[in-house]
Amino acid sequence: MRSTQKQIEKAIIGQRLAIARESLGLKQRELAIILGYETYAPIKDMETGVTQLKRPIAKLLEVTVGIRERWLFDGEEPMVKEPPSISPAPAPSRPPHSIPIISWVQAGDWSEVSDPFQPGFAEEWVDTTETNNPNAFALTVHGDSMEPEFAEGDIITVDPGRAYCSGSYVIAKNGEEATFKQLILDGSSVFLKPLNERYPIKDMTGIEIRIVGVVIEKRKRYM
Repeated sequence: MRSTQKQIEKAIIGQRLAIARESLGLKQRELAIILGYETYAPIKDMETGVTQLKRPIAKLLEVTVGIRERWLFDGEEPMVKEPPSISPAPAPSRPPHSIPIISWVQAGDWSEVSDPFQPGFAEEWVDTTETNNPNAFALTVHGDSMEPEFAEGDIITVDPGRAYCSGSYVIAKNGEEATFKQLILDGSSVFLKPLNERYPIKDMTGIEIRIVGVVIEKRKRYM
């Protein structure tokens, strides 16, 4: 009897997952990619009640696509989180500040220093009005993991002194590698999320990472 009740609960939770996914216009394959699965089979198994939807996956669903964990397990409305209404802050009025375009190796080796970057540190400098931090720098985007918002060749401005929060675009370092991702914080859970759905979200919970700086501006080049 107990086993039958568990099967019923798995089936109900699976049906809710399918309903929520379809309401977002996502196919099983698309949701699998977002969650980092190589095939759609785990999504199919959860939706049909073959396997149990685990709490960590439900939490990741809420963080990434907005399907509420309490809806999945308890049926509590609303089904999907409403996006926050945020008004853009007015652009700061600052004189132009020159910052160097540095390499990704230099960004990975960056550590906060008291002296600003000096001429000769980089071959190319750009002006920005978004920060007056003497240690701000710029990077050239490589690859397509942050498309469509950031394309290869875009120049991004990084402020090492800017406070970050969940949703911030950041330059993060894990070991020797510096990477450009969206930071997702959910309680004690930490994720690095590419914007391109072809790439998996990385669960960095419990893994030591360093936030080098927050991306505050981008500019596009056509030549």
